[in-house]
Amino acid sequence: MTARPQGWAPRMLGIVGSLSAFGLTIFVIAVIAGLLNIRKCDAQSVCLSYGGGPIESNHYQGAFRPSSGTRLNGAFDKWFAYPISVRAYSVSSTPGETGEKGVSAGSAEQQSDAITAIPATTQDRISVAWQVTVYFKLNTNLLRAFHEQLGLRYKAYEDRGWDLMLRNTLRKQLETSLAKVTRRYPVAQVWADETTLNDVEQAVGTTLKDQVNTALGGQYFCGPQFQAGSDSCPDFQLKVKRPEIPPALQTAFEQNRTSQILITTKSNEVKQRAKEAQAIRRLRGELSPEYVLLRAIERNQIDFWVLPPSKNLTLPTPAAGR
Repeated sequence: MTARPQGWAPRMLGIVGSLSAFGLTIFVIAVIAGLLNIRKCDAQSVCLSYGGGPIESNHYQGAFRPSSGTRLNGAFDKWFAYPISVRAYSVSSTPGETGEKGVSAGSAEQQSDAITAIPATTQDRISVAWQVTVYFKLNTNLLRAFHEQLGLRYKAYEDRGWDLMLRNTLRKQLETSLAKVTRRYPVAQVWADETTLNDVEQAVGTTLKDQVNTALGGQYFCGPQFQAGSDSCPDFQLKVKRPEIPPALQTAFEQNRTSQILITTKSNEVKQRAKEAQAIRRLRGELSPEYVLLRAIERNQIDFWVLPPSKNLTLPTPAAGR
């Protein structure tokens, strides 16, 4: 029988012990990583899970509804959350309102790309500048396709990436749609007529949804009334402010409006005086003889004489002016 080298057993025990310690360490790390990767989809988001471990390829694992509870996503799995609430994208001169409300541009490129108004030309070739807010929802029925086509490209599951995506997609179509609709109206209407502003909001909201989704290659965005699970994709909703126009033209409009107000005021004064004169004439026509006599007596316009009984009386001629 071959003799074993001296000290063989202790060395084997040491190797086994080292391997056990290493395995235990790996196990503990895996458990901790798993605990750290416990995910929960909040009430305002819908979430996607993708597998991506060291021994598996990236693959879609499922979508999770809002408030769907916690789950162990896996140590190397990826988790993406997208909003389900109504979103508001603004182009405004008010500080902090441009872009996705509540999201600030993250890079110098994004900040330099920010605009405060959308230029357009009216029917009578006057340049105007619109400030507008668009209200919409993400179509969560197509969330996986949206994520794989656009979300990953822009990192739209992050706030800054979401804002960048909207600038490169929704804003460009918004500029095109506003320019097209503005050409239907003269500048006087878009600047001063409330009904025209409502028409612009309606027209742009209707065309914008189709233009955005056509450009993106899918019906990824719908209006604020969209409901998950429904096939209906309502139109976007817009709110526009009265556009800015050239200062000289605005001054002329305001002066014209002031003149119209003055003319209306004078016309109202004339009408009021005519009504007062008519009332006075009517009042005079309705006075009784007794009232007229009483007023004449009060004003000392009538002379009185006491006549003696059964005697002749000679009345003097009234003095001039009486």
